Amino acid sequence: VSGQHAVLQWRSHSDSADRITVLREALAEDDEDAPGSSRPYLIDLTSTNGSFLNWVRMEPNVYYRLTDKDTLRFGHCRRDFVLMKDR
Repeated sequence: VSGQHAVLQWRSHSDSADRITVLREALAEDDEDAPGSSRPYLIDLTSTNGSFLNWVRMEPNVYYRLTDKDTLRFGHCRRDFVLMKDR
């Protein structure tokens, strides 16, 4: 895995609007943002071996909104990381 491969960042919903490219931004009806809430996003920093979201290679330099039970993999790392929502 690269020294700086990707960034996992919590952003408020208002911070992401109109200032960054975000994929998977659509919300389910029961998944609305509460005022002041934040959401996790992942961005690949143009890494050589890529970052993978649910086994699909991410486009570099684009924020991806993460949801509960998303699976992340970085480069050739054999470990999968699963995002779990705190209940």
